[in-house]
Amino acid sequence: MNGKRLSINLVSNIIQFVTSLIISFFFTPYFVSKVGEVGYSFYSIACTCISYFTVITSAVTSMASRYITIAYHAGDKEKVKKYYSTVFYSVFGISLLFSVIIILSVLHIDSLLEVPPELLKSVQILFLLVLFSGLVTTVCSVFSSTVFCLDRLDLKAIALIFVSIAKVVVLFVLFYFFKADIVYLGISYAVSVILEASFYVFSTKKLMPEVKVKPKFFRKNLVKELVGTGIWNSVNQVNTILLNGLDLIMANVLVSSVLAGALSISKTIPNQIVTLIIMLANIFLPSLTIAYAHADKNKIKEVFQSSFDLLGFGSAIVIAGFLACGKTFFALWMPTVDTNVLYWTAVLGMLPMISSASTQCMGNSALLAAKMRLPALLTLGRGVLGLVVVYILIKTTDYGIYAIAGVSSVFAVIYEFAFSVPYASYCVGIKKSFFYKNKLKFIFNIAILTALFAGVLKVASPTGWFGLILVVGACAVLGAIINFFYYFDIQKRKQLINKVLEILKRG
Repeated sequence: MNGKRLSINLVSNIIQFVTSLIISFFFTPYFVSKVGEVGYSFYSIACTCISYFTVITSAVTSMASRYITIAYHAGDKEKVKKYYSTVFYSVFGISLLFSVIIILSVLHIDSLLEVPPELLKSVQILFLLVLFSGLVTTVCSVFSSTVFCLDRLDLKAIALIFVSIAKVVVLFVLFYFFKADIVYLGISYAVSVILEASFYVFSTKKLMPEVKVKPKFFRKNLVKELVGTGIWNSVNQVNTILLNGLDLIMANVLVSSVLAGALSISKTIPNQIVTLIIMLANIFLPSLTIAYAHADKNKIKEVFQSSFDLLGFGSAIVIAGFLACGKTFFALWMPTVDTNVLYWTAVLGMLPMISSASTQCMGNSALLAAKMRLPALLTLGRGVLGLVVVYILIKTTDYGIYAIAGVSSVFAVIYEFAFSVPYASYCVGIKKSFFYKNKLKFIFNIAILTALFAGVLKVASPTGWFGLILVVGACAVLGAIINFFYYFDIQKRKQLINKVLEILKRG
């Protein structure tokens, strides 16, 4: 991977994440105070429901970037145009059918969910806005392949910063000038989707002017090719829904709408951490795809190791910091909600990160090799089993919300070690020990940092935001120093120091 391009992508994506994190940190308590825990949970449920429709569309869209990237770097520009047009018109047709389903479902939403009568109209409008916006995202998703193909994820990150700011501005104006309503969350979401989709279309026109999306470029044989491998991503999507996407709905229907609201809030920060990890991992995906297209196994291993070290360095500090300071954070952030429920459901939800955050790129091995069938079928099986186990636990024990938060996480950890590592090794031809070593190294790193951070927190015993910020800052610096030596050898450390000094001199 080009070092300069990696640095640009890395910095821009981190800035985008920090912007999103700040927005969530300051505005989530504000939204909850305005619309209540129950009202806010419906926004999260609506966003989750989008994934139900992408089960079908992902069969066409999920492999688009891979095939477009390989065709583009092979110099087959004509085939690139055919891929763009085929994906666009296929998904557009499917979305028209989904529109009917959305309208019928929203009209009878009080039969599907526990909706307070006073919120019914607002919930219906919210779902219409969010779900139709989700269809817009899906239809325009093929245009996001452009920045991926050209390894310009920095442009995407910069655009998303402005989209996030615009989303907040819309929310602020609506909540400031009008009576609080959960509908405003749907309006802001729709605005952000339209802006993001516009960026993808515009960037394609500027970066790949040769790409023209026209019906004459549509090819049925390419639909078969895309669906042939993408169908297994759809099966994986079903698994994601079974293990994660149904949690808020199950909490709403089987436990209570209040605890569903608490679960929705507890997922906010962990979801942001997951977003950061996936965002950073995706920086390496274009390079992995290009290296795989050239059958360069050494380059693939080199990119994997770079991603493991980079993600391990940063995500271990973040995860350990949350494990050590999370309870204090929730007590200050959401004083009106049960702190223990928020913290322990968040911790249970973070278990998969502890086992896979640093090796997130490893999960793309099956995609690189277009061997999605076996992992898809296995994950579907564990998804169904997980759903059954959760239902049994809710009906026969008092675990309730903790069963919902924990079962999918436990299954994910088992799957990661028992299957993901051996299968990744098979797909890319790299020894299993390479992946296991990096995973165990990361877990040990988190354990050490969590113990150290917990000690710092105990000594400082912060009682307010200022004290907690000082503790978090001290832990971040301590963790960065430790991980600088933990993940990078002396040669790499010298390179990083020289690069930083070079940037400072330019500044």
